Amino acid sequence: MFKLIRVVILLTILFVVASNTLLDHSRATNWDRALYVSIYPLLAAGNNSAASARFLGDLKLRTFAPVEKFFSRELGRYGKNIDRPVIISLHSVIHSQPPVLDAGASRLATAIWSLKMRYWAWKTSSSTDGVPGDVRVFVSYHPAGKKELLERSTALRKGQIGLVNARASRSSNAKNNIIIAHELLHVLGATDKYNLANGQPIEPDGLAEPKRNPLYPQRVAEIMAARIPTSKSQWRSPANIGQTMVASKTAREIGFLGN
Repeated sequence: MFKLIRVVILLTILFVVASNTLLDHSRATNWDRALYVSIYPLLAAGNNSAASARFLGDLKLRTFAPVEKFFSRELGRYGKNIDRPVIISLHSVIHSQPPVLDAGASRLATAIWSLKMRYWAWKTSSSTDGVPGDVRVFVSYHPAGKKELLERSTALRKGQIGLVNARASRSSNAKNNIIIAHELLHVLGATDKYNLANGQPIEPDGLAEPKRNPLYPQRVAEIMAARIPTSKSQWRSPANIGQTMVASKTAREIGFLGN
């Protein structure tokens, strides 16, 4: 009975936290005011690299300025004029790890993980410096120079949370910013625009310039595809966020265009 009471109390706390952290989607994407985004850096689990720790200690807010500029530029292309539609704040390095979602987890296990993630994000952001923004993005930095692929980053619309896997090096900042913007757009309701099996952008929604003639090669990447297709079956990675843009379907999903 005591164990059952503990479970009920925990679920009640998680429910309250989830309710308190839910930002109404329509308010987040009507773009009549700035969206405040808090970035929380942390060392990835198992990353004991002294170089990575120094990198996090040297992080500056200006590192993420290209993400702000991207939103300002793209929102302006759709006729909405806000000087800084996204305002980023950088918080202190955090030293706890987010809950892990096992590969192949069931829908129930995923739902429980989501609640745990929202509770962890609330507890973590409440105990660090500064007031959390509308959206909280936790950037988990892995050692630089590793060859293995990073795990896919994650975003939760309920709770307005992003969990980004990134590399801890200055040379990786440009690509890290693409991932941060991509996951932030997931939080706001954008869907992936690439084939999960092979990474190829999906026509036409995954193309930045779907009316280009000839269609290939494309010159830039649609941000939710995050790849520049050079043919129907080949692509290359954008070097920086300046080589990406928001195409029309994504624009509708996040409120840049009427739904």
